[in-house]
Amino acid sequence: MERPSLHDQVTGRSLRRRPNFFLLSRGQFLKNFGCDEECAGNYAFEDIRFTKHLKLWGTFLGRMSSKYPIYDRDRIDGKTSFHTLCRDGSDNALLNARKHFEVDWYGRHGGHSRRNLALTWKVLLDQRRERPAPRMDRLFKPTWYLRQITHFLST
Repeated sequence: MERPSLHDQVTGRSLRRRPNFFLLSRGQFLKNFGCDEECAGNYAFEDIRFTKHLKLWGTFLGRMSSKYPIYDRDRIDGKTSFHTLCRDGSDNALLNARKHFEVDWYGRHGGHSRRNLALTWKVLLDQRRERPAPRMDRLFKPTWYLRQITHFLST
């Protein structure tokens, strides 16, 4: 997971990096159960919980090189261009405290509801690549116990 450098769109000068802006692959996002949508609908703490959850699962938070900046949008009316959530973080502060306790008590398996992308989905188009037939792996079954032991030792 990387934090990109932010530049002004007009002048090109560097701006302060935002704590709630990061880039990661879709695979890494889904592997770590995505964002916890228990915070949705209220303000604050969802980005902090997200980064803490990824760090618990071994993700390193790095900084992208300044050679590949992103540019801040200019001329935005802050009163009409953003969300309409009440900026009171008290509801999510209690939720954050509970999730912090769950992580302390249960380890990295706690503190995340696994509720992610809880939307009503409508498939508009389904395109798939042709997949070649998988190769036969004759060692898969004989090494099953070894995989179970290494998985148990790594958690």
